[in-house]
Amino acid sequence: MAELMDAVVFRRAGGPEVLKLARLARPRPHIGEILVQVHAASVNPADDKMRASRVAGAVLRRLHGQAIPGMDFAGTVVALGRGTSRFDVGDPVYGALRPPHSGSYAGYIRVPETWAAPMPNNLTFEEAASLPVVGLTALQLLRDKARVQAGERVLVNGASGGVGTMAVQIARIYGCHVTGVCSTRHMETVYSLGAERVVDYTREVVAHAGHFDVVVDTVSKLSLDTVRQLLAPYGRYVATLPRRDTLLYKVTGRLSAQHQATRFVAVRPDARDLNLLRRWVEEGRLRPVVEHVVPLARAADAHREVHAGHSEGKVVLAVLHGGSAPLVSA
Repeated sequence: MAELMDAVVFRRAGGPEVLKLARLARPRPHIGEILVQVHAASVNPADDKMRASRVAGAVLRRLHGQAIPGMDFAGTVVALGRGTSRFDVGDPVYGALRPPHSGSYAGYIRVPETWAAPMPNNLTFEEAASLPVVGLTALQLLRDKARVQAGERVLVNGASGGVGTMAVQIARIYGCHVTGVCSTRHMETVYSLGAERVVDYTREVVAHAGHFDVVVDTVSKLSLDTVRQLLAPYGRYVATLPRRDTLLYKVTGRLSAQHQATRFVAVRPDARDLNLLRRWVEEGRLRPVVEHVVPLARAADAHREVHAGHSEGKVVLAVLHGGSAPLVSA
């Protein structure tokens, strides 16, 4: 008889109410994979979008019978697939998933070993689970897409969110002068992360904040007119997602005759980058920001909060011992 685990699933696209606790068969690691007992997972806007998307949900349901959300995880290695060599049973690890692998809102997940890394030794499981997707996104935006250099002026829009809190800190690690954009409630936190200046978008016009070598739009909400006003000649605009009004510029790669470039990132799990983030955390140069931790059974509430877009940093799900509602059989 197969061993069972608790997981959050959805069987149709819709609002957070479609998320249900279920009891599923525990997976087994394939070649090159590890099996991780998940202690914590965090909620990303991508999880919210996947749950609401008819297309994404249909694909995942077709692959697995139902979709399990979740990209971030932190937990303990409990089994090794053939051909693995990076980890031993009992190792605490953290990392990120991507389809077609089932998500991390589950008691156990199978993970390619190249998508995981040793967990930072100075973080709890909940703190570590908040880090992978937002840390990788900010790092790959700044280093690979914007190619930031020491001394450059960087503006981070959405500086108090998950990716934003990472982008402020990583830009500082690379020696940049950082201006953050957020609401009044979050200004103190953004300053504490290393921003030299913070613009309160509820009281100031963001377009008048100055001229920057790099504009990082972590919420993909800046208008093109605003971006043009903010960018210095030969500046770079980088964003987490292309919006409809920026698709043309994704193709052309130009914002104006001043050769202002626009680039976007699709985050990729990468053990080398996870190890870099781990080193920065252990050196005290990077820290996760967690709004709060809720049990796995309250995944729907966590999705509602993330969808509202006002969280400071990340909302994290306690997966191990995190079920507190009746389970729905799969």
